[in-house]
Amino acid sequence: MSRSRGQRGPGGFTLMELLIVVGIIGILMTAALWGMQGLGRKVKFEGAAKTVRDKVMLARSRSIASGRKMALRIQQTPLKKWKLTIIDSMDNIFDNEDDREYDRAFIFPKGIGPEAEQEIEFSAEGGITYATSNPMILTDVTDKKEPWRLTLTIYKASGIVKIGELEKVKPAGAGSAGVE
Repeated sequence: MSRSRGQRGPGGFTLMELLIVVGIIGILMTAALWGMQGLGRKVKFEGAAKTVRDKVMLARSRSIASGRKMALRIQQTPLKKWKLTIIDSMDNIFDNEDDREYDRAFIFPKGIGPEAEQEIEFSAEGGITYATSNPMILTDVTDKKEPWRLTLTIYKASGIVKIGELEKVKPAGAGSAGVE
């Protein structure tokens, strides 16, 4: 018994059917990966904001525990990366020979950082004695077409940091400046 052309045996697939299924799977995977990229960016950005919040709390609690002034500094490195360090004054006077880093420095992910250098100083009792800006603004410019911004508000009396909602900012030169 011979089969004529175009007939197939039981349970087989034609090449065309297999190509269609593989194409559909490829389209679905591309859509899933595209969606995951935005999620990964958000997780990285919010993680950086939470690290800043935690480091503020650590600097404050360490100043209370040690009875010394502590400072949190966010500065740009020579390689244009943002670095957050906690400085222990050791003698309640900053920027002299005996200051030292307390805890490991945090290097922000590429494209994420504050709008400008930041410093927050805590007294030995845990109160904020100096802050370059409050609230502190973190930006994410990893996607230049859609920059993001987060506001971190620091409550002076308690040292608690409140992280605001993620804002999508209109890129520079895209009409009127501002937040959507």
